[in-house]
Amino acid sequence: MGSEISFHSRIDSRKRPTIASGNFRLALDLTSADNSAMESLLKRRVAQRLEKLKINQFEAARRAGLERNFVSDILAGRKKSIRGDNLSRLAKALQCPPEYFLIENYELIDDDLMYDDLPQPDLRTETVLIPEYDVRLSAGGGYLVNDENIKDVWNFSRRYVTEFLRLTPDTLMVAEVEGDSMFPTLWSGDKVMIDRSETNPAKPGIYAIWDSDATVVKRIERVPASDPPQIVLISDNKNHNQYTVLAELVSIIGRVVWYSRRI
Repeated sequence: MGSEISFHSRIDSRKRPTIASGNFRLALDLTSADNSAMESLLKRRVAQRLEKLKINQFEAARRAGLERNFVSDILAGRKKSIRGDNLSRLAKALQCPPEYFLIENYELIDDDLMYDDLPQPDLRTETVLIPEYDVRLSAGGGYLVNDENIKDVWNFSRRYVTEFLRLTPDTLMVAEVEGDSMFPTLWSGDKVMIDRSETNPAKPGIYAIWDSDATVVKRIERVPASDPPQIVLISDNKNHNQYTVLAELVSIIGRVVWYSRRI
C-alpha cells in the first residue's frame, strides 16, 4: 500500500496541490516500494532546506522540537515512518510548507515562506549543535576506521563559535584523539573540533587526515618539486618519526581548530 495522505486543491492562481489541513490521516509510510521515490524526494528536499538555512540536521531537529536524530535518520534512510504532525513541525522549522517535501513539481516561492515571524536568533543565548563522530584520530601508529557514525552531539554558544572562534557551525565536527605522537600539543583522550572546510595544507596547523591506512592527526608539509607529489606527516612528539606518503593517497578531513581536555 502507498502512503495514507489526503490531498485537496488550494484555490489560487498557481493551482498547485497541497496537503489537507489535517496533514496525514495516520503516517507517511516509507517502507513500500511505491514510496521509494517519495523517500528520495523527502531526503533531497530536507537537505536543500538545511543548506539554504545554513544549519545542520541536529539544529533543525532542535528547532522542530523533535528527537535529536530525527532529521539525520531521514537523510540516512533510516526513518521508515513519519507522523504527519512531526513532518509539519519539521517543515515549520525549515521554513517551508509540508507539501514541498512530498510533491515533486511543487515550486517553492516567496509566499510559501509562511514563517517569517519566527524570532531571529539571539547570539547571546542561541546555541549550535556540533556532531561528534565515532572516529578515534590516531596520534600514534594509526587507528583503522571502520565506522564513522555519530556518537554524540556537542552544544555550543553560537556567539562563541561564530565570533570568538570565527567558524561556520555547519562545517564542524568533533572527534577523539588516541595516542601520544602529538604530545604536548594534543594528549590522548582530547576531544578536538575539526573544520571540514579547511582542507588546504598550505595553511599552517594540525589536520585530521586519512593517510590511506588510517585516520590520523598530524602536521602537514608538501615535499617541494616531488614527482609524483608527496606529503610529509609530522608529529609534535620527537619520539615519533615523521613519514612521507603520496599526495594522491591522502584525504584531508579538515583542520583542528579547538580542543577540550579534562584537567
